[in-house]
Amino acid sequence: MVSSLWSGIGFSLACVALILMITGFASPNWVESEPNAILLTKLTKVGLWEFCFNQYSDDRGQQFGYTFTGCFWLFDRRYNPIRDYIAPGWFKTTQALVTTSLIIAFITAFIVLLAIISCVPREKHKWLYAVVSLLHYFVGALLIAAMILFGTNAATNRAWLRYPERRLLGWSFYLCCTSAVVILLAGMCFTVHYLQIRKEIYAAVRSKSYAMTRRSVRGIKY
Repeated sequence: MVSSLWSGIGFSLACVALILMITGFASPNWVESEPNAILLTKLTKVGLWEFCFNQYSDDRGQQFGYTFTGCFWLFDRRYNPIRDYIAPGWFKTTQALVTTSLIIAFITAFIVLLAIISCVPREKHKWLYAVVSLLHYFVGALLIAAMILFGTNAATNRAWLRYPERRLLGWSFYLCCTSAVVILLAGMCFTVHYLQIRKEIYAAVRSKSYAMTRRSVRGIKY
């Protein structure tokens, strides 16, 4: 019987990655202004779903003269006139990638938990862990793509908010970066467990085939 060591390690890593991902996903510290530049940028911090301004005024048209102060959900009606500006295409794509990653990671962690507590027939473990491994690599790739997209735009895009040179990537962003690495490590652990299961099945088939051959040679009929 294959040891469950690697599946246990993989599940633990997957849970850690999930916690990091959820924390980064929900927290509003993806972008922060330099501490001494808040009065200049009028920006306190930005999350995937929340923007915090400090007397920020939109001088592009509809909201000229109106100032935004405080932290509000991205879909708050007060942000209606500037939502497309503060959440451009690359920002929405990042939201979609991280949301998709979170959903898949949660589902795969639940599936592995079912396998560990023997709710999934053992004969199905081979293909289950193969699929789980691939899904973890897929989630890692989605997160890496999201981090590259967000990191390159949030730090340098001059068409997004003001004074990009005074903006810093925050700890929420780095939590998601870390979760991408951890979930890839979890995928590797599940791959090792899958290879062990496949090796065990192959050895069992060879042993059975060898035994049948010996019986056939001795003239034993079944």
